[in-house]
Amino acid sequence: MSAQMPVDGGVGDGSLGYPPSPVGRRVPLVELAVLGVSVVVVFAVLIWFVGPQELADTPESAGSSLSAGRRGALALYRWLEKSGFEVQRVSGEQGFPPDADILFMINPNNNFPEGQAGSVRRWVEEGNLLILALGSSPQDVSTLLESRHPMLRELGVGVSYSFGYTDTVPVSQPVFNRPAVSRVKVPGIFGLNLPVSDTLVLVSAPTASGQRIPVAASIEVGRGKVIILASAYPLSNLGLKEEDNGSFVYNLVQMSGGRRVAFDEVHHGVSTGGDLIALLTGNPWGWALIYAALLAGIYMVWSARRLGPPLPVRTPDQRRPTSDYIISVARLFRRARKPGYVAERYLQFFRRTLSQRAALDPYITDERFVQALAERGRHPFNPDEMLVVVRRLRELAGDRPGNEAVELQTLSTIREAERLRRQALGIREEPGAPTPTREGE
Repeated sequence: MSAQMPVDGGVGDGSLGYPPSPVGRRVPLVELAVLGVSVVVVFAVLIWFVGPQELADTPESAGSSLSAGRRGALALYRWLEKSGFEVQRVSGEQGFPPDADILFMINPNNNFPEGQAGSVRRWVEEGNLLILALGSSPQDVSTLLESRHPMLRELGVGVSYSFGYTDTVPVSQPVFNRPAVSRVKVPGIFGLNLPVSDTLVLVSAPTASGQRIPVAASIEVGRGKVIILASAYPLSNLGLKEEDNGSFVYNLVQMSGGRRVAFDEVHHGVSTGGDLIALLTGNPWGWALIYAALLAGIYMVWSARRLGPPLPVRTPDQRRPTSDYIISVARLFRRARKPGYVAERYLQFFRRTLSQRAALDPYITDERFVQALAERGRHPFNPDEMLVVVRRLRELAGDRPGNEAVELQTLSTIREAERLRRQALGIREEPGAPTPTREGE
């Protein structure tokens, strides 16, 4: 009986009451490879059908990163993507504002739900960069709205018709030097009426009467910044290659210091993709793909073989305790002679648990941390002793090799630091009581 038992634990040869397992029931490696390649090809075709489509050049699509027309922004999208930025489009199905460092809103319409403009402002205040550009043509949706645009009202910016100003102007601001910018071309029909405070005019154009019209400005909003352009021409497929417009835009993007860039397609009334279910169920070839997928799934289930007996479910008393993992990691660090890493990790734990209870910034200096903890903490401790211990941990931390003497010193310092940490948290241990393991206790 034991000599005839199947090694795979599932399908036998008839000696145990199972029907014989013919070779034809097995799934050859070649069939699996063909099936995998077929699935990849099918999904590639679907992605091509429902992927982003280039839009025609219309007043509504001007400024869209999906438009390859003269006034679209597809060239800017692709250029930033090739320059190493993480570029994405934000469609109506996604949250707005997006999770990004930089947001381009080029010629946006006024379809802002209640509170959305305020959400964008708060997103900027958190330290992000908004590049807001108005249309360059009288037919563009943002220019028709003038100062009634929700984002302009939220930012306190006004616009006024300003015909006849010079559209190509030299730039002398020292902020444009990565790469250097000498002249930009910004044709448009608007001038900016900017807030008095926290505003820097980046580009201004002269008129025939000698006045200067602001056409590009930077507004400080909280910890972030808004770059507003009176014309979207420098960002367009046509204007990006004029004069030093490309260098000018690249300087604007670098002002945030981040690498994640998002293009607003929500306020162009378009979506970045199609409805996959509607595409499949609305075409005969779509139903054919659905039937093929079902048949492939049935075939895989029917021809599948168990690879062995089911694994037993371990009861809680059979599982290894967490202490085994802790001891194993400790032994690993000791064998590697890395007491500095242990000191560094404990110091992070030390500051984090204490800062949570006292609402402190865990990244301030050690002196300020101990002083603030002594002032805000609810339990008494010796701040001088704590500062000495923290400095000693700081000296021991690092990625340098250690010896037995350094290990003993590290262990002694951690014990002393743990005693002070418990005093600051108000933990009073009874003799022989187990050590709490949850952080913050």
